[in-house]
Amino acid sequence: MENAHDIDNLQLKLAENHFLAKAFAENSMVDLQQFAVLRRARGRIIGDALMAEMQLETTLGLAEYARLMVLIQANRAEFVGATVVHMSTMRNPQKLLDARKMAIATGCVLCLALKQIGIDFDPVANGDKPLFWQVDFGKTAVELLLQC
Repeated sequence: MENAHDIDNLQLKLAENHFLAKAFAENSMVDLQQFAVLRRARGRIIGDALMAEMQLETTLGLAEYARLMVLIQANRAEFVGATVVHMSTMRNPQKLLDARKMAIATGCVLCLALKQIGIDFDPVANGDKPLFWQVDFGKTAVELLLQC
């Protein structure tokens, strides 16, 4: 760890992952919004490093999402097993520094959560823009209060 910002970043990343996994598992827009709030907070801490993380997440996560969309048609049990592995990866503090595995897991679960909740997304339409910035997560209760 270089400094306290690294620790803050990892703690927020773990909490962010918790809310993303919960959003998918429970089909919860509120948890998806909490994920978005925490991700934006991490962006204020790590700046451009988050953009690099989200670009990797978009590329690798979308590839895995496409694989799982085929797999769900061929073998539902394997699809469920794969999602369990991804959610386990996201919740494991020891895996936070494995950028590739984490990007695959978070990117894929983000796509699955968006699809399940009913939020449209077209990752190809916006070119290099990370998927996270393409999505309208709506206003959270905290954001609405801050506007008052």
